[in-house]
Amino acid sequence: YIWAFDEPETHLYPAAQRDFFDNLKKLSESNVQTLISTHSTIFIDKAKTNDIYNVYKDDLGYTNLSFCEDIESIYNSLKVKNSDFLFHDKFIIVEGDTEQFLIPKLYEIYTGRTFMEDNIQLINIEGKDKWRMNKGVLNSITEGFKKIDNSMILLFDNDMSYQLDSLDKTENVFFVGVQDIEDSIDSNLWVDIVNHFYNNKIVINIDFIEEIKSYIPIGKDVNANQKFFKKLESSLRKKWIEDGNDIDEFISIPTKGEESANFILEKLDNKYLIPEQIKRAFDKLIKI
Repeated sequence: YIWAFDEPETHLYPAAQRDFFDNLKKLSESNVQTLISTHSTIFIDKAKTNDIYNVYKDDLGYTNLSFCEDIESIYNSLKVKNSDFLFHDKFIIVEGDTEQFLIPKLYEIYTGRTFMEDNIQLINIEGKDKWRMNKGVLNSITEGFKKIDNSMILLFDNDMSYQLDSLDKTENVFFVGVQDIEDSIDSNLWVDIVNHFYNNKIVINIDFIEEIKSYIPIGKDVNANQKFFKKLESSLRKKWIEDGNDIDEFISIPTKGEESANFILEKLDNKYLIPEQIKRAFDKLIKI
């Protein structure tokens, strides 16, 4: 069956629109295909981006259909202003570029849904020393709106715990690893990640990873060279030379940004491999 609805949100207040959309979505999970013509930002907010199309009339009067590829194309289609949209329902704060790419993918692996589907906005503060400044900016932006404190999860490397005072350490703040997220990843998984990356030109075992982890300082702030990723990189370089290879041919593991996230995600491909503290943060994010 195909059911078509023309602006079914008419005369419904926001909560009723959300409930009605959820009912239509459940209906679509059976043997019914639903098509909805709408101007409702609430309907669009709850839909997957790749399910949204823009119907418009061109200069010659012909009707055209285009695919909405991203949020910007939706804004342009509806001709809305920022003031027409409310803020996202939930926020997750991370401290760096690697987490900006890694955490959304881990959330999708863990829940089967995306941040966009669950109305979650990720904010990258770009460095652990910038949290207080960014916190002030967030408070200024949301002044006059519903406060976001209870809708915000902070997911930081554990070294951030030495930078925050007790007022910042609430039940919505999660610190991961001995020093950072990378050292919280299971050692067996790191063996698979590294051996896959080097295509067995370098072969390591769990003892190799465990030895690196054993030298990571606990309970204090340290410089980058004492953390897992830098130690792993230097240990792999050392092993490359010990195995009789030319140092000029050595390829370093990616340590920053999207490349680093993809490097990890090559083998971190199911929810059981996600570090427990990250899963706890996701569980809290889902509940708030």
